[in-house]
Amino acid sequence: MADNINHPKHYTWGKVEAIDFIENMDFCSGCAIKYIVRHRHKGTPEEDLKKAKWYIDRLIKQEVDRQRDKKRLMEEEKIRQMQNSAPPWGKS
Repeated sequence: MADNINHPKHYTWGKVEAIDFIENMDFCSGCAIKYIVRHRHKGTPEEDLKKAKWYIDRLIKQEVDRQRDKKRLMEEEKIRQMQNSAPPWGKS
């Protein structure tokens, strides 16, 4: 008898159950992997791959934003350091 609550067969068809692999990932990465893993085993392959792509696109946006924010913070820190240092002609 299939256990659709604890071990649904669309997540347990391989050697590793999907939850065992993805439970320590961030939410969007885990969801993308989940939809990729099950896409041929639940009956809606195209829909599941589109859902995975939606999460991957969101991950890409998050990464682009993170890199942009990191660059901005580094530039702001550089400006602060320059403002806090004495000009070369004022040092003795």
